[in-house]
Amino acid sequence: FFVVVNFYGLYYWLKGKQTDHDIRIEPLAPQTALFQMLIAAVAGLSFGLILKHFTDAAVPMLDAQLAAFSLLATYWTSRKHIATWMLWVVVDIVYVGMFIYKALFLTAVLYAAFVGLAAFGWWQWERVKSKQDVARSA
Repeated sequence: FFVVVNFYGLYYWLKGKQTDHDIRIEPLAPQTALFQMLIAAVAGLSFGLILKHFTDAAVPMLDAQLAAFSLLATYWTSRKHIATWMLWVVVDIVYVGMFIYKALFLTAVLYAAFVGLAAFGWWQWERVKSKQDVARSA
């Protein structure tokens, strides 16, 4: 499923618009963000229940929620919503805690690096967004 979502993201990303060789960051209405997060939470709950009852996953509900919100973050990235970076930071921080709990310390370090990369991406997109806001108001 992640592969399909990533191909969709690549397709949508490549056909997206650019401004001065920078991506054009698209707005995300708060109501839309909340609705999509609710859908992700329900999907995560459903997937978590399946994992809980049909697998021996150590933390099925948390793992399923993180997967669902990771898919949402991937979708938001393809749509060039800056909120994707906030979501990635939160999801990756929770992943770090989950991997520490499961004593998967190297994976926790990897996800800690992902937190840093997401924070850096957020910072870069904020700079691009500021330039685009100035250009629009001029």
